Amino acid sequence: MGLRRAVAVLVGLLCAGTLAFIVLPLAIILDPQIHSPNPGFLIFGFLALIFQANDPERLAASVMFVWTAMLTVCLLPLAFSAIIGELARLRAWLWYACATGLVAAGIPLMLRVSLSLGSAMNRSVETTAIEHRLLLLFFLTGVLSGSLYWLIAGRSTGGTPANGPLRPPAA
Repeated sequence: MGLRRAVAVLVGLLCAGTLAFIVLPLAIILDPQIHSPNPGFLIFGFLALIFQANDPERLAASVMFVWTAMLTVCLLPLAFSAIIGELARLRAWLWYACATGLVAAGIPLMLRVSLSLGSAMNRSVETTAIEHRLLLLFFLTGVLSGSLYWLIAGRSTGGTPANGPLRPPAA
């Protein structure tokens, strides 16, 4: 990979990751179905704990948890699809958008399943409607960030862009 390609990939990851970091919290905050009264949904309670924490260690642990969760849901799927796309020299928008979206929605679901397997090995894991909505928001955020990555770096993987070389029309 040449220097030009490395810069394109890094800029693509930076821009698409930033977009995901902005879109996901806004989508969660602005989604009307997530704000329905449900005692099982604790995002706003968790945020209240962060801002009301008198113990600096508790505050630091809470902020670190939120930061790690955002990195895992926003950047890991994007990096996964970018690495596979670069290695396989994929130019398809469908790969970058769908792979990023599926991994973004799959990570929290796999984490939930793996955490509940220890307590109930033979019981199926049921998800609530709000969890389904969150998975949809994770998927859509992944599709959006994967699409931006494709626009910046993915469509030129392995040579010229998928639409052909970018040259002005002949006069």
